[in-house]
Amino acid sequence: MRRNSNHPSAWLSSESRQLAVAEPGRDGWQYLVADVTLAEDSNGHRGIGSPLNITRFVPVNSDVVDRFARLADCPESTFAHAVTSFAEEHGPLHICDHQKLLGHARRCQPQHLEHGNISWWATLETWRRYSRQVRGILAVIAQLQTGVRGNQEDWNAVIAGDPSDVPVPRGLEGVLLDEWVNESGADFGFMRPALTGENSVLVLGRPVALTGSAPSADLGTEKTLICYVIQEWIQQAEVGFTVNWLAGEAYGRPRLAVGSLNGALAVGLAKAMQDDVFICGACGRPSTNAGRGKAASRTGNRRAYCQACGPTARLSIAQRNRRQKARESAATGRDSQTDSQPGG
Repeated sequence: MRRNSNHPSAWLSSESRQLAVAEPGRDGWQYLVADVTLAEDSNGHRGIGSPLNITRFVPVNSDVVDRFARLADCPESTFAHAVTSFAEEHGPLHICDHQKLLGHARRCQPQHLEHGNISWWATLETWRRYSRQVRGILAVIAQLQTGVRGNQEDWNAVIAGDPSDVPVPRGLEGVLLDEWVNESGADFGFMRPALTGENSVLVLGRPVALTGSAPSADLGTEKTLICYVIQEWIQQAEVGFTVNWLAGEAYGRPRLAVGSLNGALAVGLAKAMQDDVFICGACGRPSTNAGRGKAASRTGNRRAYCQACGPTARLSIAQRNRRQKARESAATGRDSQTDSQPGG
């Protein structure tokens, strides 16, 4: 399709029914956030929230999913600091009182702390749970892209994106109580039958046939399930589709609307499906090529390394290759000396 604008943005093709979207960051994707702080609720649970004192626009960085997934492996001693640093750069998670992504139910409001005027608050446990889920999603994608079923441990992390039972607030009456119970149900629990051996599973109201038990379920089933997981993220993060037409441009352009960190992560997960996702050969974490390119993540031994491990891995491989060449050169020299000796 011929593009009517040179802007590195999205465009529509009515013939092929496709929407092509530019790399995050090239289209000026931004969302509004406030400064964040580490604060405790009345029960002593620590979390990240915003006092809503200063607002600024934050760009959607191409590696936001990788960096968020790496939070899952932070030890408890440094986790609060790591989450705070991440939220200062990318904004807070938007979480409701069900401990879920804010957009999972229509009437949900952002969790907040009355004391200290802290809004957009989310517990550190919620950050840990969702970072583990995102890590699991990337790991499953990495396996499926190579024609291998996802590891059960990674699927368990994906399913565990649902919070444990959340106590019902006191004082709810009638309809409000029913709504709380309904909205606190599992969003990712639809995968349990598919991964425990039942013959079919209902996914967002649609039956998905299974070809076997958990140990032998086919790749197609797992690909369908991971698509629905990411679709849940897109819906719950309220990623939208909008248009804008800048004064200096001859043509308008469609684009995705990303209103929060939730949306940035949802778009990043969707994009990961069409990119190379790999398991780092050094640390074992899943990673994407976002913002780096294959040449930067792959080394001479054809193994892939994440951005954090890449420089060290390349140095180690270079040193190993030099030692190997030195040994080969020394062996060649000894063979030459042997051949040159009388009777050799």
